This record gives sequence, structure tokens and C-alpha cells, in this order.
Amino acid sequence: MLKQEGAHRPCVVEDISVGGCRLATNTKGLEPGQRVTIEVESRRLRFYAEIRWIRSGETGVEFLYMD
Repeated sequence: MLKQEGAHRPCVVEDISVGGCRLATNTKGLEPGQRVTIEVESRRLRFYAEIRWIRSGETGVEFLYMD
């Protein structure tokens, strides 16, 4: 789940590294520089990240920290 300013949208982690990930999601309303939260409920993980790039149906984020 990708959370941004009160909006929640489903996403799929397409690629992940220690520094960030690429997500398949609805990118409408997303902009580079925005802070987002990525929740992986099945693993009980929460990543705080910043959007670095956006393409049609995909976005790349840099992880800031996790809890």
C-alpha cells in the first residue's frame, strides 16, 4: 500500500534494493520530491520514502528510514 497525504493506493514492488524501490501503481497526483509511506502489511513493514521519478504506471522511491 502506498500512502501519500491521506490517499491510499495499492502498489506492487517491482524491484527493490537497500536504497529504494520501483513501484507499479497509479501515479496520478504523485510528484518527484513528495514524501510517501509504503506499507507491506503481510510482512508488517513500513518504509518512509521520497519519490525520485515517475513514469506511466511506475514510480521510483528512495528510502529515508523504516520502522
